[in-house]
Amino acid sequence: FITYLRVNENHGSIEIGHVNFSQQLARTRQATEASFLLMKYAFDTLGYRRVEWTCDPLNRKSYRASLRLGFQYEGTWLKMRICKGRSTDLSWFSIVDDEWPHVKHEIQRWLNPTNFDTNGQQLTTLNSAQINPRSKRTTDLNQ
Repeated sequence: FITYLRVNENHGSIEIGHVNFSQQLARTRQATEASFLLMKYAFDTLGYRRVEWTCDPLNRKSYRASLRLGFQYEGTWLKMRICKGRSTDLSWFSIVDDEWPHVKHEIQRWLNPTNFDTNGQQLTTLNSAQINPRSKRTTDLNQ
């Protein structure tokens, strides 16, 4: 299951969330493509300026998935909500429209059938260092 959340037409922003893939689907080409298609629709069809991803920072799988898909970490809101009786923080990630063409190209390159062997295993990895140009800007600012 994966869906859009926090749709804000006035500001041109939308969140991808409630990602809940089975063990068989998680971390597969199909799961990546499902996320990619939601991003592509938001940017290319709806014309949105920003796609967001949020997660509890303790949810390491979601945290890593956002970075792998080209989302950039923007910060963590402390004690943002209560979930199952526990106070939780919320980490925010985004891709913005001027980054999208490069992110889109890199994900399409990764999804290409030539990137997978006969068993469906990836030949090259998909990671935030190669996929989002903001990664370099953020790194440069931290030096």
